[in-house]
Amino acid sequence: MSDAQDPTPAMPLGSSQPAPATPQTGPLPPPNGTGGGCLQRLGQFFARLLFAVFVVLLAVAAVGGAAAFLGYTPYTPQDVQRTQQELVNLRAENQLLQTQVADLTIRQSNNNERADTLGQRVDTLTGDVETLHSQVGDIENLSIQMRENVALASTAQADLREGLVTIATFATVQAERGTQIEQLERSTERIIRFLQRLGDIANDTTIDLEATDPPDAALPPIEPATPQEPVLATDTPEPPGTAEPTATERPSPTLTDTVQPTETETSQATEEAQIATPTLTGNPDVPTEGPTTGADVSAQGIIE
Repeated sequence: MSDAQDPTPAMPLGSSQPAPATPQTGPLPPPNGTGGGCLQRLGQFFARLLFAVFVVLLAVAAVGGAAAFLGYTPYTPQDVQRTQQELVNLRAENQLLQTQVADLTIRQSNNNERADTLGQRVDTLTGDVETLHSQVGDIENLSIQMRENVALASTAQADLREGLVTIATFATVQAERGTQIEQLERSTERIIRFLQRLGDIANDTTIDLEATDPPDAALPPIEPATPQEPVLATDTPEPPGTAEPTATERPSPTLTDTVQPTETETSQATEEAQIATPTLTGNPDVPTEGPTTGADVSAQGIIE
């Protein structure tokens, strides 16, 4: 610091080598006989203090330079705290994300299970749809068969109606034929009575002739006409459009001998014939067509 503190030996003139330094083992004692010891000590204290401050400043500058070289700034602590807080937040977010990932994994597994279940349902529904398609085809076939059955039923119904009409017509014709048969039976009974009356008249006339005239020759006895009951043809009426039945001829009663009746008997027979004749010819319900029976021919011959 001063020449008094650090005395250096003077170098001789003309020498190129410095003088060897004398080692110092400690502070030199102040020379004897010099004054101002307090001031000297105070100056040394300030000198040492300034040296210490310089060293501290130099160390601080070195540390600041190193920190600046390493990127350390005055805002670094705040940045560090902010970074630590962000790190904590990031860790929390990472944990939350991990939780969400776990939830998403569980949901994905559940969705996969649901997808498998839905796939099975889709397969089942596909089979059901195919079954329904086949059932639709069967239903269409059944509908076609039903239409055909309806057409057949309508045809059968029309045929049934025609059959009912035919049956009604047949019943009407049967009733008319029954009425005609009854009228024919009544007319036949009248003719039979008429023939019996004629037979009685013939017998009476024969008896009268035998009583009045002597028998010239042996005449065969006159047998009374025994009229045979006519056999009515049982015609079965047929539906319209069929051929009319042909009535069979009935055997007519015949007389063995021709007897000439008297005028009174002839008039009575004529009246009875006129009564019986309208029944045969005048009734429009009785059929006039067809062959004439033997009883009618015999009655007409006797009347003539």
